[in-house]
Amino acid sequence: MLTKQSKAKVMVIYIVIPLVFLSLCVSTVVFTETAMERQSVLNSERIHALHKLSLTKHPLGLMSYESTGDLYNEMNSVKGVFDEQNDRNLQKYGDTPLTISVAKGESATLDTLKSYFSSQERVHVSSHGYIETVYEYHDGIRDKIDQPVIKLHGQYLSVGNINRWTKIDGRCQLLYLSACYSMGKTNDGGINDRLAKAIMGKTSVHAVLGFKGPVDVLAATILSQKFWKNHVAYSTTGGISAEHSYEQVKEAVSACLVALPILTGAAIGVIASSIIALAESGIGIEFVGALVAELVNLVAWETALAGLSDALNGWVLLGDGVSVPGLSWTYGGGGGSASKPIVTVC
Repeated sequence: MLTKQSKAKVMVIYIVIPLVFLSLCVSTVVFTETAMERQSVLNSERIHALHKLSLTKHPLGLMSYESTGDLYNEMNSVKGVFDEQNDRNLQKYGDTPLTISVAKGESATLDTLKSYFSSQERVHVSSHGYIETVYEYHDGIRDKIDQPVIKLHGQYLSVGNINRWTKIDGRCQLLYLSACYSMGKTNDGGINDRLAKAIMGKTSVHAVLGFKGPVDVLAATILSQKFWKNHVAYSTTGGISAEHSYEQVKEAVSACLVALPILTGAAIGVIASSIIALAESGIGIEFVGALVAELVNLVAWETALAGLSDALNGWVLLGDGVSVPGLSWTYGGGGGSASKPIVTVC
């Protein structure tokens, strides 16, 4: 039979000491987990801080001849691609890589475009394009020449106006002219590159995207969104080159057109869903969806898909031989610490 003294020793050995040891273990575990959590937070903050210090900022310029309507909505669909890319990077890294300047309506002037060539790395213009006839003298002989012009407020973007510029040694490497006849159209169906070459000759632009012949707003909206998505927002760290983006979009849209032949009894809903799926931004999906909703029968759809096919065939990327890289931002890229997207609207 245990004495009181023996019972006390047993309690100390089998109950008190284990409880004290367990308490110490629990405290150590809690302290270790708390320390690890704090270190994880610190590491995350350091990564975000490093990214803010090293994130390359890319200025992008958007122009629309209209301040409302189809041209504005086409341009705004492209802006939606840029905005969503900024949102993704803001959530992941705490910073935004794209600064967006917008000129619409009466602010979409030739002077604004010239300033964009100086200050913006990429420029997108949504407007109307035409073919104008001019006369030039060569060796005393008057030649009749057709060439593209793009409508802006106050003045046209034309070869004649561009030739009066002094050289603009700016930042812009790529100009997207989302307008009918921005690449002209010759009598034999070829391109008229006079406007594109004049732009590249007087600016830092290495490549111009545009359309040979007319283009409808549905086709223009789909192609512009998909191009900019690839070139600027292919991943959270940037895009792919203009050349690769252009080729990938052509392949993707061509595949869609092949997969959607209009046959007797074809389901309009299936066709509509496939076309809407080509849009790349939330705003773009809404706008394409609204355009698609107006196509109420197979005849209208045949016309729309024929228009998309024609636009794709007339979509031209013309360069001066210098590849235009996709925009990217990685650690060590340099510059910028803003935590909110920067959007300037004229």
